[in-house]
Amino acid sequence: MDLNALHQITNENIKKNVLEGKFQQSKTKEEISRKRSRGVLSDVTSFQNIYQIRNDLKQSIKNEEQKQIQRSKRVRLSGKKDNIENKDINKVSIKRKDSQNKTYIKNNSNNKETDEINKSKILKTSSNDTKNDCLAEITTSVVKDTIESSQETVEDNKIESSKNEKIESNKNESDKPDSKKEIKVENEIEKNGKRKSIFEEEIEKTKIEKESEDNEKIEKAKDQEWDDLDAEDEFDPIMVSEYVNEIFEYLREKELSTRPDPDYIENMNPEITWKMRTSLIDWVIQLHYAFKFCLETLYLTINIIDRFLSVRQVSNTYLPLVGIASLFIAAKYEEIIVPSIEQILKAANNCNTPEEVFIVERCILKELEFDLNFPSPLNFLRRISKADEYEMFARTLSKFFMELSLMNNKFLHYLPSQITAASMYLSRIMLDRPEWTPNLRHYSGYHEDELKECVSLLIEQLATPPKNWNRSVLDKYALPKFGKVSLYARQWLKRNIKKAESLIIN
Repeated sequence: MDLNALHQITNENIKKNVLEGKFQQSKTKEEISRKRSRGVLSDVTSFQNIYQIRNDLKQSIKNEEQKQIQRSKRVRLSGKKDNIENKDINKVSIKRKDSQNKTYIKNNSNNKETDEINKSKILKTSSNDTKNDCLAEITTSVVKDTIESSQETVEDNKIESSKNEKIESNKNESDKPDSKKEIKVENEIEKNGKRKSIFEEEIEKTKIEKESEDNEKIEKAKDQEWDDLDAEDEFDPIMVSEYVNEIFEYLREKELSTRPDPDYIENMNPEITWKMRTSLIDWVIQLHYAFKFCLETLYLTINIIDRFLSVRQVSNTYLPLVGIASLFIAAKYEEIIVPSIEQILKAANNCNTPEEVFIVERCILKELEFDLNFPSPLNFLRRISKADEYEMFARTLSKFFMELSLMNNKFLHYLPSQITAASMYLSRIMLDRPEWTPNLRHYSGYHEDELKECVSLLIEQLATPPKNWNRSVLDKYALPKFGKVSLYARQWLKRNIKKAESLIIN
C-alpha cells in the first residue's frame, strides 16, 4: 500500500474517534443535567415530608395531653364518690352499734333486778343458820385465845433467857475488835425489824461496817500527826491513791527478795576484789550516760550484776562482759528505744563479740530465774518527795547521794528504801530545813534513828578524795544540767566540818 492511502485511513479513523468522543460527552452532559433536576426535586419533596411529620407529632402530643387531663378528672370524681359512700357506710355502722349497746344495757338491768330478788330470798333462809354458826365460832375463839396466851408466856421467858446469855457472852468477847463490829451490826439489824431478803441483810451489814470503819479512820486521823497527802489525788487516776499503801507494801516485800548478798566476794567470788567492782560500776555509769538511758536502767543493771555475782562464780577477765550483758538486759526491760548490741560494744571499744554477750545474757537470766522486778530507789524517792512538796534542788541532791552509794560496797547492807530516806535526810540538813517532819517520817517509813548509820556512810563517801577510776558520779552531777549538786555538797562539807563530824558515827 502507498503512504497516501495510509494517511487517508488514519485521518478517517481519527475523525470517527473524535465524533464518538463528542457524542459521548453530550450524553454525559444530558445525564448530569437530568440527575441535577431530579436531585433538586427530591430535596424539595424531602423537606415537605419533614414538615408534615413534625406537624403530625405535635398534634399527637396535644391529643395525648388532653386524654391525660380527662383521665385525671375522672379519677378525682370517682374518689369523691367513694369518700361520700364510705362516710355513709360509717354513719350506718355507728347507728347500728348504738342500737346494740342500748339493747345490751336494757338486758343487763333486767338481769340485775332478777338477781337481787333471788339474793334476798336466799338471805332470809340463811339468816337462821348463821346465828347458830356465830355462837360456835365465839366459843372456839375463846378457847384458842387462852391456849395462845399460855404459849406466848412460855416463849417470852425463853427469849429473855437467851438475851441474858447473849449479853454475858458479849461482855466476855468485848475486848476483841471483830466481835464489837458484829455486835453493832446485829443490834442495828434487830432495831430495824424483820428483813425482806438475804440480799438486804448483806447490804445493811456492809453499810454498818463501812460506817464503823469510817469512824475509826476519823479517830485515828485526830490522833495522828501526819497529813493525808493522798486525799488530794483522789480524783486523779494516774496517782491511784486508793492502792498507794498496798503498792508500797509490796515494794517493801520485793526489795527483800531482790537483795544481793552483801559479802558475795568473800563467799562466792574470791578472784574479784571490791575495788574491781567499783571500777566496773564507774565504767557502767559512763556507758549509761553516753546512751542517755533513764536512771531505772542504771539501778537495775547494778542490781543484776550484784545478784549474779552473789550466785555464780566468775573470773575477773569476764567481769566487763557481765557488765555489758547486764546493761543490755536492763535497757531491754526499762527503755523504749534500745540500741543494738553492736552499738553498745562499739561504745565499749569492742572488748567482746555479740555472741559472747548473748551467751552471758542467757546465763544471767537463768541464774536469776527471769526475776527482774527490782524496786528502784527512785520509786521510794517519788513517795518521799511528795511529803517534801516536790522541791527540785533537794530531789536532785538526794539523787546524787543515791548514785554515790552505788560506788561503795558497804551500802549493800542497806535496803534501797533506807538509802533514799537517808539521802533525803542529808539533803535537808545541807539546805538548812527541818530535818525530819512527821509527814516525811510517815511516807518514808523510817525514823531518824534508823537513818543515822546510812547518813554517816554517805558523808564518809563524800569526804573521800576521788580518784580516776571512781569519779564519774562527781563529774556527772557537777554539770549545770544537774545544778552542780556535787560541787555544792563538797563545798558544804568544807564550810560545816563540825556539823558533818557530829553526823558521823564512830
